Amino acid sequence: MIGDCAPCYPWDPGAKPGAGIKIDTPVRTLHYDPTDDATRRNPFPLDEALQAQDPVHWSEALRAWVVTRYEDVRAVTTSPAMSSDRLTPFYESQKDERRDILSGVLARLEARVCIGGLVARFPSMHYGAGPVDWIDALIMRGPKQLPVALA
Repeated sequence: MIGDCAPCYPWDPGAKPGAGIKIDTPVRTLHYDPTDDATRRNPFPLDEALQAQDPVHWSEALRAWVVTRYEDVRAVTTSPAMSSDRLTPFYESQKDERRDILSGVLARLEARVCIGGLVARFPSMHYGAGPVDWIDALIMRGPKQLPVALA
């Protein structure tokens, strides 16, 4: 299991290379950087190469492991030995302007989780009376306040 050998990965000799990768393709040094423009435009060739050649890949850009095969992802996410905090090293490595963008994205996700939890816990909750002031900025769009009422 991956959690039992953190710096290595269990090599599966029966693993098949990803679609589009030939067996005789020379092994090249792979670098996964999600901020790279070419990777963002077309991540699929790199994803396939990682799955075929380095399914549990150390990314210097993220300063974290990137797990690319379903079986390995499942093993990692269900292992109590693995930490769920994988964003902190990446977040801390970003320049201030990138960190601001990421903060906005994370805030929206947090709000979605919080509101979803409230609606699940209080099914009678509904939009209350009153105007809604909106934040309409580059990195965030949403209500400043959202008046709600419980029936």
